[in-house]
Amino acid sequence: MTSADQLIRVVSLFPKNDNTHSMALENDLDIISEAVEHSLHVLKHNKRVFAQLTG
Repeated sequence: MTSADQLIRVVSLFPKNDNTHSMALENDLDIISEAVEHSLHVLKHNKRVFAQLTG
């Protein structure tokens, strides 16, 4: 049995209406959203610091 055959066999074990993939995607989007929020916070902080330094 090839690795492709094994993958097909494992994937076929999951029901067609399984939400595993959508749940994983939702989790990834939550992580990305948190990272973007953190980046915006850092950018705002850096903007304030830059304004103070160049005042």
